[in-house]
Amino acid sequence: MARLGQAGSASLDQARGAAFLRRDAIDAFWVVDFPLLEAAGDDNPRPIPREQNIKGRAHTSMPPVHFGLSAAHHPFTSSGAEDWNSVLGPVATSEYEASMASLGERWAAARAEGDDTAAELCLSDAWSGWRDRRRKMLACRARAYDLVANGWELGGGSVRVHDADQQEHQMRSVLGLSEELVRSFEHLLRALRHGAPPHAGIAFGLDRMVALFADAPSLRDVLAFPKSSTGQDLLVKAPS
Repeated sequence: MARLGQAGSASLDQARGAAFLRRDAIDAFWVVDFPLLEAAGDDNPRPIPREQNIKGRAHTSMPPVHFGLSAAHHPFTSSGAEDWNSVLGPVATSEYEASMASLGERWAAARAEGDDTAAELCLSDAWSGWRDRRRKMLACRARAYDLVANGWELGGGSVRVHDADQQEHQMRSVLGLSEELVRSFEHLLRALRHGAPPHAGIAFGLDRMVALFADAPSLRDVLAFPKSSTGQDLLVKAPS
């Protein structure tokens, strides 16, 4: 994130220098179509290509149930109807799980019969399907939005999931949250089951608006007690 921030600052400086950003006008726009999901880390299984499988570098087990993904915004952000119906929702999930179950049964039968080639091909197909579904999931878009003006991100938010079944499916099947973690949100699911209307939210940064209107080069110029680059408040010496 620090690198992105530095790149953004450099781009803004260049834009101001080239007069792309006018100081006498407000140029505002909405940023949409953010990704719904992102890779949770670098420890995800790495599928071996099919052609390498056949040459002997085979996987030794079926793919994991989940995909090592986390919410890019927060786990209560809704997706577009198209992505939900074709990729993330219960129907698409059931079709994928049925395919994996069939391949798992064929793999087990091939192993029992000692047919290494057939077993290897089953695993190759299973990992190919896992990889393809993970790619499609990462391409799903969130109903999230940012408001940007003259290079400043003034606010951002999203349309929330308001259906209890969809929210529970998203936590269990899409994000792969543990049973304990899902239970910790039971109060939310119970509230949604009582009938929550469609709703959305947005959070604005008042300090950013002030910096924009004051033509300040940095948020530090409009904050009463700005923190240092290390996150310290020099006035009260916190954290000590």
